[in-house]
Formats: sequence, C-alpha cells, structure tokens
Amino acid sequence: PPPNFGLPRPPIVEFRYQPLCRHNADDSTVAVCRVPNAPPSRNNVIVVDTPKSPNPLQDPSIQKYWNQRRRLFSRFDQGVQLDKEGWFSVTPEQIAGHVACQTVSMLNDNIVLLDAFCGCGGNAIAFAKHVPVIAIDLDREKLRRAAHNAKLYDIPPSRLSFVECNAAFVLMFCY
Repeated sequence: PPPNFGLPRPPIVEFRYQPLCRHNADDSTVAVCRVPNAPPSRNNVIVVDTPKSPNPLQDPSIQKYWNQRRRLFSRFDQGVQLDKEGWFSVTPEQIAGHVACQTVSMLNDNIVLLDAFCGCGGNAIAFAKHVPVIAIDLDREKLRRAAHNAKLYDIPPSRLSFVECNAAFVLMFCY
C-alpha cells in the first residue's frame, strides 16, 4: 500500500461496474479511495438556469465562451458550474464524448481511468459513462463543481471518485 505519511487513511469503498461500450464484458471489482462529501460552497460559483441570462462574470475575455455555453455542455441550463479558468480549459461535451468512446474501445475491460487534472469535470464525466474514473485536482472548489456537473449528467458516485491531491504525488506513490 502507498505510504500515508502519518495521515489517517480514507475509507476504501468496493463497487462493481459494467463497462457500457463492450460486448460480452464481465463484471469487475475495483477498490477506490473516496474523499468524504462536503457541502458545496456557493462562493464564486457560476450557476446559470435561464437561457437569456447575461454573462455573470462581466469579463469580456469569457464572452466568446459564454456565447457557446450550450455547445460546451448540453445541460448547461440545468445548472452546470464553471469557474473562470474552467471556461478556457473545458473540453466541449461532444469532443470529450467522442474521445472517451474511441479511447475506451481500444482498452481492455478492467480499467480505471485517472483524470489527473479534472478541473470542472468535462473529460471525467465523458469517460465515467464508460469506465470508472478517479478525478484528481488540487483545487477543492473545482472538484465540487465537477461533482455537481457529474450529478447533472446522471453519473453515479460509484463511477466517478474525486480526490483533492497533487496528481504527481498520486502517480509517484500510488501507481
């Protein structure tokens, strides 16, 4: 097991999953460390629930992304949350979905994908539709937004785990 550096170990949760893009796939079991849920913070969270609402950041550099918000997320008006950096770095939903399906079709059945810099969750959500995903980011608020967005896309918690950590640490000591 990886070193814990004197910190209490998070609980291990075991779950079963069935890959969605496969033929004749067997059930698999994977053990994953889960971070306890925390109530989401409403500070600096952009929640949009009306199609005619103005750009809430009032930032001209975001305007071209704001104008394409429904191309970025099909469920944007249901309450997708992004921070300022998320507007620039999110992968559009259709591209993320295509990449996920193509990538998963080339891999074996028993994988868990690691999204090392998940941000607001665009790629993690797309991959979690097919395989279990562990999403890592240093920013807890981004992880909360990603968890909220995953819920909007009906991704069950057993498919997508969020870990607040340095991805380099995880890759060095856990894999």
